[in-house]
Amino acid sequence: GGLLSMSSTATVDHSPTISLRTDLHDVHLYVVSNWVFELIHARPSMQSFQSEVLPLLISRQYRGVEAAFGPTAWKVEGNRERLGKVLKELDGATDDGAIACDKVSTLLGMYASGKMSGGLGSFLPNSDGDFPNPADELGAVTPKADPTLSGSLLCPPFPASKHAYAVSAQVLSREASSFTLRACTLPSLLYGCGAVTSQTLKLDPAASSSLVAKGATLSAKFNSILMPSCSMGEKVQTKGCTIVGGNVTLGDRSKLNNVVVMDGVSVGNNCVLQNSLVGANAKIGDNCNLRDCQVGPGAEVPSGTKTLEKGEAFHV
Repeated sequence: GGLLSMSSTATVDHSPTISLRTDLHDVHLYVVSNWVFELIHARPSMQSFQSEVLPLLISRQYRGVEAAFGPTAWKVEGNRERLGKVLKELDGATDDGAIACDKVSTLLGMYASGKMSGGLGSFLPNSDGDFPNPADELGAVTPKADPTLSGSLLCPPFPASKHAYAVSAQVLSREASSFTLRACTLPSLLYGCGAVTSQTLKLDPAASSSLVAKGATLSAKFNSILMPSCSMGEKVQTKGCTIVGGNVTLGDRSKLNNVVVMDGVSVGNNCVLQNSLVGANAKIGDNCNLRDCQVGPGAEVPSGTKTLEKGEAFHV
């Protein structure tokens, strides 16, 4: 990933350029208006906020809230009521914010308790007892035509108004937001663990002790945290945001720098571990030199092993 720049009008003129970033990661944290919950109800077939709801909101933002609901969803009476109420709230015609908050809380509670069926908005079956069809264009269930309906009961015209809204993204710098990090690579995981370790060790001992397991050893001098029941040999060195799990054995003269060691690991004598992750119950023999690597859970690394390239992995 990196930064890709392109002229807004190719080579026709020299107006300012457009920058497209390809190295940003979604941290899966979204803040939405109350009307979006009504939209999810109106489109019950949508399964994912990230891959379905968010793209929909982005694509319709310049066409308004009405376009987000869409004319197909408008054909359902319940959805017409939802959109009508949303538009009144946006126009300031209602002030029942407490009701809206209660409704949002109920929606989130039902979502968390797993009472949904199908998509994000499938809380109740339709009139036929079936849940909405995910293949429907807009996720709404169009009622079956009733030949007895008179002209006065036909669907009213779709609203011609346009209530604009915007979808924006907040780009967080790594330096300013150490805890906002998606650990999708080994370096980012080590960075995240290091940031948490540093922040924990800066706290007052009374406060930091409540954040780690009882009996853990916190070393501000070496910027390291050792979990309980960790056995250390003679002249062992830990530094650079190293985290050592419980029931770990570190052999004599071992050196660990910016390493995360999971529970139950055994490290032999005279080993050097740097910028690496060691999985639970792994065994590392004597005189090993492991840098920028990952050792899988339960893996055994023979004595004298040295990493030959960055990112090398050892598995069972």
